[in-house]
Amino acid sequence: MVVDSSALVAVCFNEADRDIFTDAILGSDDAKMSVPNLVEACMVVEARNGEAGGRELDRIVASFGLSVIAFDADHVEAARQAFRRYGKGRHRAALNFGDCCAYALAKTLDLPLLFKGNDFALTDIKRAL
Repeated sequence: MVVDSSALVAVCFNEADRDIFTDAILGSDDAKMSVPNLVEACMVVEARNGEAGGRELDRIVASFGLSVIAFDADHVEAARQAFRRYGKGRHRAALNFGDCCAYALAKTLDLPLLFKGNDFALTDIKRAL
């Protein structure tokens, strides 16, 4: 399963659906996240909760055993295709940069995506939940 930053941020911010995402990640054999999506999550968490929030995010990522995957040329091409098909200003899904990166990792690995919100539901991505 690939984890989008939206799901990880929901856990970090202790949102109402935190347990759903936590259980899904812990129940996965090998949950993965792309490097750009981890950076995105770090930026969101630290913008709200400062460096202490960033350290908490690091602790959560480690406790989940989340595999952080480098972004390569195949991922770049898949992200470009995602933007062309589902990008903001082009499709109702309105995928942004981070969304396209999560979509690309899930597509190239042929894995379901764990996410919060409705944007990915408007695409052809396999859903983890």
